[in-house]
Amino acid sequence: MKIRFEKGIKYITFEIFDRVDFVKHVFSTRVGGVSEGNCKSLNLAFSKEKKAENVYENYRRLCEVTGLSYEGISFSKQVHGTNIKVLDLEDKGQGFLKKSNLENADGYITNTPGIVLTAFYADCVPIYFVDPKNKAIGLSHAGWRGTADNIGAVTIKKMQETFGTNPEDLLCAIGPAIGKCCFEVDYPVAEEFYDKIRFAGEYIVKDEKRNKFNIDLKNINKRHLVEAGVQPENIEVAVMCTKCNPDLFYSHRFMGKDRGSMAAMIEIMER
Repeated sequence: MKIRFEKGIKYITFEIFDRVDFVKHVFSTRVGGVSEGNCKSLNLAFSKEKKAENVYENYRRLCEVTGLSYEGISFSKQVHGTNIKVLDLEDKGQGFLKKSNLENADGYITNTPGIVLTAFYADCVPIYFVDPKNKAIGLSHAGWRGTADNIGAVTIKKMQETFGTNPEDLLCAIGPAIGKCCFEVDYPVAEEFYDKIRFAGEYIVKDEKRNKFNIDLKNINKRHLVEAGVQPENIEVAVMCTKCNPDLFYSHRFMGKDRGSMAAMIEIMER
């Protein structure tokens, strides 16, 4: 993971994707935009502030320094599920420059150049997928529910069915998210992990005195990817915790619902 700083914008890229030459990608921070108040400053979620022009300007600035296509930005409403949408040319710009009919998706895949898969985060886990053989990409939003329901493996299966992806070929990155240090939950949430994931106990620490549980979402998602067939050496995991770094990231746990959102974005470059 690299933190980059250009023209006042701080953003993150992943070294794992240096192995390919056909994708551009980014994970944004909160630094370098024009949003004000609780959304200061590089907010990328229209739902979080009244001035849409601020959000458009933030995207313009981010695309200028990363080379991502402004016109290609595409997204939908996220619902903390495991629905994965396949995007093609007619979906380009949905949710951004035109009204989206991609409602209720938490993941996207495509093999079409020029479409910028985009999803939003403020503690949840971003998962990027690149298939170098079939030149296809994917992006998933793994909240705690999506993690418990193994959205990573669901995304891989969709890529297999749609593009013939071999999981062993995939390059994956797990971006900045809330760490085990800060993701503390009560028993009902922990119970869902124990019920759905056979190895959950390896990634959950219980505070016996307080009956609280700390869950390692990032490494559960990594384990899910490995069990779906991705080679461990082909997975890069960001170590930074979003709640521990509020000057760099928006964090729902730290700031509450009145805050901005970061975005994960990935695109197959047009030749």
